[in-house]
Amino acid sequence: MNRILIMENVGSVAQLLSYKIRARLQFPVTLAQSPHHARQLVREYGPNFFVGLMEWNETDMSVADLVAFTDDLGLPMIVFVDSPGLEVSDLDQATFIVDTVHKRNIHEVDYVTGLVHRLYHNRTVKVLVVDDAAFARKHMRNLLERHQLSVVEASNGWQALELLEAHPDIRLAVIDYFMPRMDGLELIGRIRDRHPPDEMAIIGISAHDSGSAPERLLKGGANDFLAKPFSNGEFLCRVVRNLEDLDYLEEIKDAAYRDYLTGLYNRRYFMEAGWKLFANGRRGNIHLCVALIDVDFFKSINDSFGHDVGDRVLSQIAELLQLHLREADLVARFGGEEFCVAALNLGDVDAIRLFEKVRRLIDEHRFQVGSNILRVAVSIGVCTHLGNSLEEMICEADRSLYRAKHKGRNNVVVNMA
Repeated sequence: MNRILIMENVGSVAQLLSYKIRARLQFPVTLAQSPHHARQLVREYGPNFFVGLMEWNETDMSVADLVAFTDDLGLPMIVFVDSPGLEVSDLDQATFIVDTVHKRNIHEVDYVTGLVHRLYHNRTVKVLVVDDAAFARKHMRNLLERHQLSVVEASNGWQALELLEAHPDIRLAVIDYFMPRMDGLELIGRIRDRHPPDEMAIIGISAHDSGSAPERLLKGGANDFLAKPFSNGEFLCRVVRNLEDLDYLEEIKDAAYRDYLTGLYNRRYFMEAGWKLFANGRRGNIHLCVALIDVDFFKSINDSFGHDVGDRVLSQIAELLQLHLREADLVARFGGEEFCVAALNLGDVDAIRLFEKVRRLIDEHRFQVGSNILRVAVSIGVCTHLGNSLEEMICEADRSLYRAKHKGRNNVVVNMA
């Protein structure tokens, strides 16, 4: 379900959109030559489409006919219009019209490309709407669902906190300021105790004449503010912008925490996340063990075949570790040819079994790099007892790794409790 339907009368805009969507987003595009053709395509291939784009001219189709047509298709639609005064707010009764774009501004083609990408990803995004007025919640839900977002509603702050516990994947909250029992400012403060602004966006809303509400909400932790009454278009633009900001921040964090060569987490992330695991272990909630994995004779691979071959070997080892270690285990490239693993809830015997399996898999794997087929071995040192710090556990694993090397390499040595 990742195909796009484009219905265009003139053709030039359709061709440009089709090119940009294929080039930038890699989505397949189907062109419809008329409303009748579009209906046929949707009837035949409906589940394959997730959004449609169409040109609309007031002389060819009335607003009422446009609404009826999009409702008949049952497909989220972005509409190119010639009328500069027509906004999405003029189409409130149109359940499936996501946005309107002015055809005369060719730069809005880039906006549409971004919006299509946003709609595709919105299907996995959840939004919390908090307002004590049922009609306001319903209106915002309808707008958000036009953008393919999943919506949960709360009528007060306490219910909102309960929903956040039940739905930890909520990415955006839209919160009214004036509510009984707990106002929006207090709710935002409680949310920020658990969810920082780079993990969950908050849009505070209040009436135009609410005095210092915008300043108080923004200082209290909201990412954005929207004054009532707001237009549908402004509301949706703010939602899209805040979700895009979250995605951008996530990309920045991912770049800072990922090793560029292997795609594994780097040492910095391992130490930050590992300390949280260690603290959880000190509270008795989990059992933590740490392992260091070092490639044997890696320098000779670089010297004999070149650093590009060595890089490919490291990348393939990273793939093997991701494939055969458990999803809950934290795996990082520590530097050079060394990897570090924080494994959860393994007894001494289980730890030996797991890392012996890893050693054997790498030893038996054939590393094909271009025309070269290489055999590679690793030595592994493991610490299975919780020390006084994460650094102490890593040092213990390093001492075990040294003993594994001293034993002749291609060995696992476990420093048990």
